[in-house]
Amino acid sequence: VVTVVVNNIPPGLWINGISLERGKRLVVRGNAKTNDQVTTFARSLSSQAANPGPQRLRDVRLEFTNNSLIDQTPIVQFTVSAFPVGNVPLSDPTKVKQK
Repeated sequence: VVTVVVNNIPPGLWINGISLERGKRLVVRGNAKTNDQVTTFARSLSSQAANPGPQRLRDVRLEFTNNSLIDQTPIVQFTVSAFPVGNVPLSDPTKVKQK
């Protein structure tokens, strides 16, 4: 899953953190130089499902963007989330075990 994220990073975009737990949404936080780079990143994660091979992410969402300055340089802070397809819980806690 992390490889899919890293392979879709456009130039000028930096990833600051990745959170991934079994059965939960993947959360990617980072910075970019422009809003267009963030849009390109989110779209490339969404469109990877159309690429050949197994689909690794679904329901990709751009959760947050914030334009700010770091040392007089404009940047865009962002958060993107998605659900990893292969990251599904193995057991159902509502199911009663038969003895």
